[in-house]
Amino acid sequence: MMKSIDPTALEGLVALSQEGSFAKAAELLEISQSAVSQRIHALELAAGMVLVVRSRPLRLTAAAEALLRHARKAKLLEAELHKGLLELVPGGPLGRRRGEVTLAADPEHFSGWAWCA
Repeated sequence: MMKSIDPTALEGLVALSQEGSFAKAAELLEISQSAVSQRIHALELAAGMVLVVRSRPLRLTAAAEALLRHARKAKLLEAELHKGLLELVPGGPLGRRRGEVTLAADPEHFSGWAWCA
């Protein structure tokens, strides 16, 4: 049985799959290479199996690929949930209305303004 999965550990696996190395994944996540390695190790312990073959180049196992597919789906669902919740807020995000505003004024109203480009 699989233990609970830490979302930051999944983030590490996603970054590792995108970047192809622990060092580049660490740069992407703005954490140390050791932290990425610890996240992957924690994920492997939770899954109860090896997810990354640590060779050059490193290789993801079939289990890691399956986990990545589900992680990506979960991320899409999270974004959809966030969007859906924002649509329920009166006036849009943070109570502000979104849209376009058109203003009209005579040029003489702007004669004293300094324009910056």
